[in-house]
Amino acid sequence: CLFCLSLSKEENKYIPEYVNVEEIRKTYILQEIDKPYTHFIYKHCYDLDPLLILGIIQVESDFNPEARSYKGALGLMQMIPKVSTNLTEHQLFQPEISIQEGCKYFRTLKDIFHTDETSLTAYNFGMGTVMRNNMSRSGYSDKVLKVKGEHEKKYFEYLMQYFIPEIQYL
Repeated sequence: CLFCLSLSKEENKYIPEYVNVEEIRKTYILQEIDKPYTHFIYKHCYDLDPLLILGIIQVESDFNPEARSYKGALGLMQMIPKVSTNLTEHQLFQPEISIQEGCKYFRTLKDIFHTDETSLTAYNFGMGTVMRNNMSRSGYSDKVLKVKGEHEKKYFEYLMQYFIPEIQYL
């Protein structure tokens, strides 16, 4: 399923088959993650893992919609205006537009590079740089995937509280 967390066999055995894990994950992201703009992630994620998009936003801008990098990247997802054709700087500072454009661009990178690591590296360094230098991962991709992993762990704990509340997690 699109939004399902990849659970191990050990973890998966606790979840009854009738449970709609996608809906629980959506509820978790929309209600339990104390970050603004999560509803835009679901609206514009283009079949991408919303926890990955959450990680990109956290690493890129720490959820500051007015973030501006020294290289000219703007907004929540730190889009470069030349990548976001036909959009003004003002538009890239609008949270929904930033998330929509960032997700659209990342979806394109994912279609080209296939893996999260390489797609994240291209998101940060640029597609041309990744292709020229045959890059597959970077400190940036590791950082985003670490943030995503932290959210996945919290999600798993959230999920398990409905099925095995007596289990204590480390």
